[in-house]
Amino acid sequence: SSGINAEYGGAPSHGNLAFNVADGDPIMANSIIVSLNSPVIDDLTTNLHQNSLEAEDFSRSAVDCFIEACYTGEIEAVTVSNFRDVVKMGHVFNISWLSARCVGYLEKYLDKLDNTSRNSDLMLPVNEAVYQLSSTKKSVFLDKVTLKFSRFSEQKLGYFFREYLSDLAAITACMIECCIAIAQSHVYIILEIFLEHMKKKEEKVLDTGSRAVLNKIDLDSCFKRKPELHGRFFSLLDNITGVNQEDFKLICSSFKRATVTVSAPRKHREISVSELVQVPLYSLDDSYENGRNNGGIRLHLQRAVAKKVLNCLINSKEITNLYMMFDAITTWHMKTGDERLADLLDINIVIGRKEKEQWGRVRADFFRRYHIDEILHGAVSDIFLGCDKLVSKDYMSNIAVICDISSTDQFVNEMFKKSNRFLFKFPKTSPIANQEFELIITASEDGNPDSFNMQWRRLLDKPVDCDTIPPLPILHFAIRLYDKLYPISWCGKPICDKTRERWEWGYFKFHYGDPIKENDMILGSDGYVNWKIRCSWPVVSFNFFTVSRNQLVCWQVD
Repeated sequence: SSGINAEYGGAPSHGNLAFNVADGDPIMANSIIVSLNSPVIDDLTTNLHQNSLEAEDFSRSAVDCFIEACYTGEIEAVTVSNFRDVVKMGHVFNISWLSARCVGYLEKYLDKLDNTSRNSDLMLPVNEAVYQLSSTKKSVFLDKVTLKFSRFSEQKLGYFFREYLSDLAAITACMIECCIAIAQSHVYIILEIFLEHMKKKEEKVLDTGSRAVLNKIDLDSCFKRKPELHGRFFSLLDNITGVNQEDFKLICSSFKRATVTVSAPRKHREISVSELVQVPLYSLDDSYENGRNNGGIRLHLQRAVAKKVLNCLINSKEITNLYMMFDAITTWHMKTGDERLADLLDINIVIGRKEKEQWGRVRADFFRRYHIDEILHGAVSDIFLGCDKLVSKDYMSNIAVICDISSTDQFVNEMFKKSNRFLFKFPKTSPIANQEFELIITASEDGNPDSFNMQWRRLLDKPVDCDTIPPLPILHFAIRLYDKLYPISWCGKPICDKTRERWEWGYFKFHYGDPIKENDMILGSDGYVNWKIRCSWPVVSFNFFTVSRNQLVCWQVD
């Protein structure tokens, strides 16, 4: 055992650790190998001298998978049936890489699902999202499921939710919360299920699931997407019997939320009919599997592998327009520092994806404003600029300023440490200059990167005819520094050290000194930080006190 750290050599349980399971004989494991993976087991065996662990709460197959994972670093033995217990063991024994592998397993499972999948196949990831949120208050699984379900048709979502919530009386509040999050703009389906459920009941009284719906759902959004639900809802309230004081307060609270826009003093305006739109906060480490090495991208890829990774990135499902594609390519370039990128880029693959998705072209002025370094990826922009199928010669006259940035501390406080809202409009030259928008920031709670989020919505004047509302634009967000654009789509979520004073976000560094080391970071619930692999090119250091016109901006994608 020459490869084992010497400090474990004195553990009395060396090579003889028993996992006591509920069914059958104990499962034996090498305590040193398992301890090297789990600080919890390390403490139990080395300091408390335990030679057995109680594992009755986990299935035998899950314990086998757990031990094999500790030996091999892989979870090949994980299955649909033991997945939850493996996730629980990763959490209980504090093995961050195992938790990350479980997230990867769920992602691969979700990738196989589409509009033709059986409802029973869709229930597994939803149930796991519900369990994780209810047991750990973490939403890693829920975020993955929500993203996947956003690609399903309205009809598919209706079929699924009606089966999943078929017995609304037995549904928990956490299940309702997850379903509402997953439904997003189709949340009115949940209200329809509630109304159908109450109609079937002989005694019109609220049960546990019904109370959860009223407590969590956004009635205003439902009524505006499906106006006929307004009459059905209040007709139901007329027939509810046996309302106790708590139920009465709940109904009043739901009604108050649905009518808040009428009473809010907002210069005779009403809040938007627009649903919330997620600002992309992806990381290259999450976007594709090829070329990964211990959770990160290899810094020195062989040419064939590099080209495969690049093509995989170009076809990534997270990319929804050409601006995001160019950002992804150049950001990947920053992380690898591979000067051969221009030689590896097959522009025909980019054109093929653009034409398949029917995307608009990139404005030529975008490249003039982009933070392009001639050595690293200036040649890539030249390739784009030389292709009329990808680039139009129009100028970007439609940049909207969301907020001014006067200092590093101001940006960190208003963007990361506290939740915030920013109203913004586009310049008069923009085709959407008559529309107003709102960016909604959800802060990093206690520095936890999982809790950070950015969403936006459109605000419209009243009265609004739902049939004549123009479609929502596609917005692309960036930080403008030194009059150059630094898009944030591939920056992942912000991270900080354990003092919550030093912050970083993708290629941005909001502090002096060296980048934060991983051991000093506050990690997400799965023990993983999206941007843990540093750029080979230096990160962008902010010093707002000496620079003017620093802004958070966005522009409309054609």
